[in-house]
Amino acid sequence: MSEIGEALGKLLENEKAEVQCAAAVVIGELGLKDAQTRKMLCRALEKGGDSVKAYLIDALGRMGSADIVPQLLPHLGGPPMVRNKVIETITAIGPTALPALEAELAAKESAVRLGVLEVFGRMKGTGPATALLNSLFDEDAEVVKQATAVVKEKIEEMSAEERKKLGETVLKFMSGARVRKSKTVTVSCLRILGALKDPGMAGVLLEQTGRKVAPPIRAAALLALANIDYSQMKNHAPICRKLFPLLGEDDYADVVANALTVLWKLEIGKEHGKEMLKLLKGQHHAVRMFALKSLGSVGGKDAAAKLIAALVGDDHKMHEMAAS
Repeated sequence: MSEIGEALGKLLENEKAEVQCAAAVVIGELGLKDAQTRKMLCRALEKGGDSVKAYLIDALGRMGSADIVPQLLPHLGGPPMVRNKVIETITAIGPTALPALEAELAAKESAVRLGVLEVFGRMKGTGPATALLNSLFDEDAEVVKQATAVVKEKIEEMSAEERKKLGETVLKFMSGARVRKSKTVTVSCLRILGALKDPGMAGVLLEQTGRKVAPPIRAAALLALANIDYSQMKNHAPICRKLFPLLGEDDYADVVANALTVLWKLEIGKEHGKEMLKLLKGQHHAVRMFALKSLGSVGGKDAAAKLIAALVGDDHKMHEMAAS
């Protein structure tokens, strides 16, 4: 270490916070990156007050080495100014920081775990999918929410191949006993599958819409189905047949309404004419409206008769739907 480095190291131990801050700034500006200087900065970071830590973190960050990451991570639980500086610094270091970040997902403080997830979210690239999925088991609901959000955000940056790989990873993850026993984790996984918008996931999602499935999981599966892009799918009939029975259930908000959201995106073919005629007698007005609208594309004498009846009927909304 140079004489200047030694002098600055002593200033880092000064009792006055402003002197410590000035020393950290000078170290950063001089670009000192030797191991001894790094140790002095890390030692000062452990002892220093919150007003000094942001300057020390900045000086460490200028070294550009992933070796400093383990020393920075515990400070994600600090006050906003310190926390934000840590997130900014580690994000700038990039992918070489990933191993240390993954390890810190097991930290005791939820604030630290949340900070790690925020770094994952800011970093370029897809991130460690398995590690993020394991965060769905976190005891803190906010951590679970953040992990789900990060994965969904990453999907927007993914290539088609990366999305396919993530889908396979999620499906494998869902097959585990721990996931099958957890409604919360299953719901988060379904939300991620929906964000992929892959019609190939429709079958898996439909399996989670049965009457015996827990209500939160059913609702999540239906919402995920509503996110899928069906424009490239040629045959919508199998999905329609699975969803039609749901339209007769009592739970409108979580089941019927969500099933309708999916069905409005699908093509209702002539083979569904009988189902549409039955749905015209359904208990929910929105279902009857859907059936009436669909009859227009189904065609046939019976469909035409129902459309004419709606045109001359007293229900103004049905009248408008038939006319459209």
